[in-house]
Amino acid sequence: PPVLLRKYIAYARKYVHPKLTQGARALLLRFYLELRTSHRSDDTTPVTTRQLESLIRLTEARAKAELRLDARTSDARDA
Repeated sequence: PPVLLRKYIAYARKYVHPKLTQGARALLLRFYLELRTSHRSDDTTPVTTRQLESLIRLTEARAKAELRLDARTSDARDA
């Protein structure tokens, strides 16, 4: 029901602030570095740190949706 969904979202915003685990950090970093090395040619759009920051936010949001305080490697893989 919409009322329950609103309460769920409000609770998550107020009380759930996930942090990346070491495994998730390593996975995101490895993926980011692979992106940077594979997109080094002149005819491609450069990969910047904004993409890494976006991946971190998506990983944390995935954990927040499940009301977890740690963002795991599975969240990073999904992001």
